[in-house]
Amino acid sequence: MPLRRLKDFRPVRSFALKLGLVISLIVAGIFIGIYIRTDSLLLKAVRYEAESYFNLIVHTRQWNANTGGVSSRKGVAWKPTHT
Repeated sequence: MPLRRLKDFRPVRSFALKLGLVISLIVAGIFIGIYIRTDSLLLKAVRYEAESYFNLIVHTRQWNANTGGVSSRKGVAWKPTHT
């Protein structure tokens, strides 16, 4: 069986390189899409957490204003509810 010359494999090599390039571009596009989506979701989560914390502060201040503030009477000992 005679050995094939390297010139006979040029179309195959060209096809393999093009196919590798296309696959690489598709994979890179997928990773870029995932990165953008993850970044967007992370920013939304941070914003939601900040809004929740802000609302907690607002509700605590409203409760404090409605109950006359946090105070203690002179001579009354504080008893912790848990140990």
